[in-house]
Amino acid sequence: MPSCAASRNNRFQFAITASGEDKSVHTTEDFLFVAEAGQPCEATRLQPSAETLIHCKIYRLTGAGAIFHIHTVFNNIVSEIYGDEGYIPVQGVELIKAFDIWEENTRIDIPVVPNYAHIPSIVPCIRAKLNPAIPGIVLRNHGIYAWGANCFEAKRHLEAFEFLFEHVYRMKALGR
Repeated sequence: MPSCAASRNNRFQFAITASGEDKSVHTTEDFLFVAEAGQPCEATRLQPSAETLIHCKIYRLTGAGAIFHIHTVFNNIVSEIYGDEGYIPVQGVELIKAFDIWEENTRIDIPVVPNYAHIPSIVPCIRAKLNPAIPGIVLRNHGIYAWGANCFEAKRHLEAFEFLFEHVYRMKALGR
């Protein structure tokens, strides 16, 4: 579920894919503009998903220009393995550089927040766990939200996170 921030008419709004639409094919008809609180900015048949509130909070806290959200097997598995710790530890993996972290053998802790059926209950957890140095946050047993200054950067971060999740999973499976 990609979304991109924009300022229209001096108000913060962002485009988000509509609930129930095919996320693998995007046309302009698959997006709607929502205001800062997640409600549609104009009359439309499209509905924002309940998770739009999470995008709203991330935009407000980070100033991101784009957020990508996906659900994959590896981000779900590692979020469950490390969910009680509240973060997914990654150390010494070259691809950490995708986040502009260049120290050798560095460790990052990718935040994991609880997943509640009541989406507004997740929003305060985002604020508490967000780390400005890590451009992503994982919703436990659900998926990753990765962001950047623009769509290109958000996609690059998303791809790096997904590589790191698979790496963590496979190392854990090897007992390392």
